[in-house]
Amino acid sequence: MTYSRILNLLIKKKQIIVSAEGGSMLPVLHPGDVLYLTKTNFSKVNEGEIIFAKKKGKFFIHRIIYKGKNYLITKGDANRVSDGKIAPGQIFAKLIKLKRQGRILSPEYYNLIQSTYYIREINRVIKAFKRHQLDYVFLKGLPLYLYLQKMIPLRFYADCDLLIARKDYRKAAFLLEKIGFKFNDRSFSGLHRLLKKKPTEYMFIKKKGVFPVVLDIHLEPVFLMNQLSGLDCLYPQLYLDKLSSDFLKKKQDAVINNSMFRLLSSSHQIIYLALHFFHHNFRGFHRLQLLRDSVQHYSGPWEKPAEMIKKYKLDNFVYPAFAAVKRFYPGTLTGKYLTAITPSAAVLDKTKAILKDIELSSEESQLKEGIERFMNIFLFSPQPNLKKISVFLNPQVLYSILFTVFEQLQHIDRLIFLKKKSAES
Repeated sequence: MTYSRILNLLIKKKQIIVSAEGGSMLPVLHPGDVLYLTKTNFSKVNEGEIIFAKKKGKFFIHRIIYKGKNYLITKGDANRVSDGKIAPGQIFAKLIKLKRQGRILSPEYYNLIQSTYYIREINRVIKAFKRHQLDYVFLKGLPLYLYLQKMIPLRFYADCDLLIARKDYRKAAFLLEKIGFKFNDRSFSGLHRLLKKKPTEYMFIKKKGVFPVVLDIHLEPVFLMNQLSGLDCLYPQLYLDKLSSDFLKKKQDAVINNSMFRLLSSSHQIIYLALHFFHHNFRGFHRLQLLRDSVQHYSGPWEKPAEMIKKYKLDNFVYPAFAAVKRFYPGTLTGKYLTAITPSAAVLDKTKAILKDIELSSEESQLKEGIERFMNIFLFSPQPNLKKISVFLNPQVLYSILFTVFEQLQHIDRLIFLKKKSAES
C-alpha cells in the first residue's frame, strides 16, 4: 500500500491497517508486521508513542523522543540519528497494536519483556547483597525509572548501575557470579588494565532470553572517563572518593511493585543525573527527561544540592545539564537554580553553543563519543590550565591516544581492502 493511499484512507477512516517496512524500528517492529494505526493529531500524542508522520516528502513510523510546545522529535529505535523537528501538520496517526505471525502484540510488548527480565534479576541481586550485608545504592536504571516515572521505559536501555564501596568489590563479584552473571572485561588490553590506577566500574552480564541483563558495578560515581582513572590533574580523585562515600551514606528506600530498592537521596539523585548527562556529552532526551523528573520530584531546598555542587567543584560539569532542562522543559527550573551555580566564563560560552546547536537526539560512535568526552572534561575541569595540560604526560592517556590512533588506522585499512575486493569482483 502506498503512503498516499494510506493518507487517503486516514481522511475517510479513523483506523487503518498497513504492513511494516524496513528495520528502523527493530526489534519492536519487524518487516512484514501488520500495523494497526489510528488517526491522531499533535495534541493527542505523547513522548514514547510510535507515530506515522511525514517530513520532506518522506513517510515513516517512528517513536516520539521529545515533545515541545509546537513541535516534536521522532527517531527510529534502531537509528543513530533522529528525524529532527516534526511539525503538528506532519503527524497523521499513531500505532495502537501490531500482529506478528498471527499474534496480536502491544507496541510496549518488548519493553515489558526487557523490564520483566531486569526486575527479576535485580531482585535476586538485592537479596544476595542483603543476605551478605553488602551495602549498595542504585545510581540509575530501571528502579529509578519506575520510581520517578511510575511506568516502564518506552525505550530499550543498556544497563543498570549500582554503586558499592571499593572494599566490597570481591564479595560483590563472587555473589554476582554465583547467581549466573559473568564478568565482561572492557579494558583495551592487559597493559591498559595495568596502567589504570584505580578501577572505576566493572560490567557483569547475564544472558536472559532475548535481552541480556547488564549490571555496571561502580566503585565511584563515574562521570569522567570509564577507561581512565586517578587523573587528579583534571579532577581530584579525593573528591570522587568522598562523593562515593556521601552517596552510600545518605540513601532512600523506595517501595516499587512490592519490592524495596535503595536509591540515591533526592538531592544526590539530581546531582548524579546532571553529571551523567555531562558524561554522555549532553546527548539523549531520555537522560534529560530523567533529570527533569528528578528535579520535579525534589521537595527540599535548592541550597542543599547547590552547596554540594560547590563543595565538590562540580559547577562546570552540571551547569549545562540544568540549562538544558530549563530550555527544553520550561517551568521545571527557575532562574534562581542556575544563579546558585557559578561555572567559569568558558563554560558559560560553551553552554550557549550547546543549547544553540544541541542534537540531543543523536548518538555517536563509541570512538567519537570518547574523544568528545575527553575534550569536554579537559574544557570543563575546575583545575588550573597548567595542571590540566599535564594530563598529556599521563601514561594512561598516552596509551589511550596511541591505541585509538592504531584502531583508526586498522579501520581505514579494512575499508580500503573491502573497497579493492569489491572493485575486483
